[in-house]
Order: sequence, then structure tokens, then C-alpha cells
Amino acid sequence: MTLDSMQMCLLQFMALTTYDFPPTKEIKERHLPCRLYERGWEYAARQFGMWLPGGEEVQEIFKEGGMQRLSEKNMKSAIRRLSVTAKKLEEAGLIKCIRKADIQRNIPAKWLLMLG
Repeated sequence: MTLDSMQMCLLQFMALTTYDFPPTKEIKERHLPCRLYERGWEYAARQFGMWLPGGEEVQEIFKEGGMQRLSEKNMKSAIRRLSVTAKKLEEAGLIKCIRKADIQRNIPAKWLLMLG
């Protein structure tokens, strides 16, 4: 068994930026903590600095509109990477999606951390 550093980092980040919400009867009976994350993957990507250019991409900054194009491309890539990581955490039973994201309305998903 190995530790995936990206999963650990995302789970820690989610735990640090969650808040309590009214627990259900079952959660109260089982004495589980209620921690909810709903800031979205773009917020996490910005906090991790995943959208910033690096390496060979730096040359693109100097072209007209380069920084914006590059940051949008990097942000999409970062969101995709965080989504895949979250899916793995969900499969492991560490987080649970309780509301799917609504991309048209720019509403992020709600994730319940199943740590206890």
C-alpha cells in the first residue's frame, strides 16, 4: 500500500476549509463529525497555485493574450486533475458527493468528508 501525495494534499486542504452543517439523525446517533466542502475545484487550484505557468510555458506569457490563454488552459487542467483525485477519494470512502456541481450556474459540488 502506498500513499498518494495528491490525494493526501487534497483531503487535508478540504478538511482545513470545511465547515460544520446541521447533522442528520443518523450522523448524530453514530457520533460522526459533519464537515462540508463546497468551495469548488477552481478555488483549490488557485490555493495550490496549479494554474500558474511554469517551465517552457513562460515564453507564452509574452505573446499577446498569452497569460490569459495559458492560465485558462492550466486552470482547466488543474480542475480535471483535482476532479480525478476527488473521484479516487470518493471510491476510497473518504469523501461523499452530496450535491453535484451545476456548471451552467457556476455552482460547485458539495462534498462531505467521511473522516471520523
